[in-house]
Amino acid sequence: MAHYFDPDPEAAHSLRAFTEEVQGQVFRFISDAGTFSRNRLDFGSRQLLEAALDLGDFPPGCQILDLGCGWGPVGTILASFYPQAQLSFCDINERALRQAMENFNNNCPGQNAQFYLSDGLSQVPFKFDYIFLNPPIRAGKTVVYRLFAEAHAALNPGGKLMIVVQKKQGAKTTKDELERLFGGPDQVVDLARKAGYRVFLATKGIKAP
Repeated sequence: MAHYFDPDPEAAHSLRAFTEEVQGQVFRFISDAGTFSRNRLDFGSRQLLEAALDLGDFPPGCQILDLGCGWGPVGTILASFYPQAQLSFCDINERALRQAMENFNNNCPGQNAQFYLSDGLSQVPFKFDYIFLNPPIRAGKTVVYRLFAEAHAALNPGGKLMIVVQKKQGAKTTKDELERLFGGPDQVVDLARKAGYRVFLATKGIKAP
C-alpha cells in the first residue's frame, strides 16, 4: 500500500485548493493526491505551528527547516510571519515537495527558500537553528527515530527541534528518545498539550570550549 512518505506516489494526480486561517492571517494552499492530509491543515501540524508562533523566538537570519514538509504548510506559514528568517523545506515525496514550492511562492511572494528532495536530511547540506517535524508515524519507529537523530546532528549548538505527536502514538517513548538524544530531561520541554497531542521542544547543548 502506498503512503505519503513514498518517494513517488502511485495515486493519480488530483489537485485541491483550500484556505487556512492561522492567527488571523489567511493562507491559500494547493495539495495533491498521495500527500499527507491533502484536504486541510491537519490538527497536529496546527498545534505545532501555534506552539511555534507562541514561542516567537526567530531572529532575523536564523535558519529554519521544515523537515518532512509535505505540501509545505508549516514552513510557509512560519516564513509569512517571520520573513527575515531563512527557510528550507525537505521531503522524500517529490510530488509533495513540488506543492510545497508552489505554496511557498504563492503565499510568500518575493521571499526565498531552499527545497530539497531528500530521505530525511541525507541531501540537505546546511545546519539549522530550528527544525520542525510532524513525524511520519506510519513509517514506523525506526524511520521516526532516525529522523530525530538526523535532526539532532543537523542542528547548530543551541539549536532546537520542535515536534508534535499524539499521546496514543507514543508521546512518552518519543520524549524518552529525545531526552536520550539531546542529553537528558533538562533539554526537552513539554511545550504544549491539546486534545491528546503534545508538542516537544528539544534543545541541542552548547559544548564548552
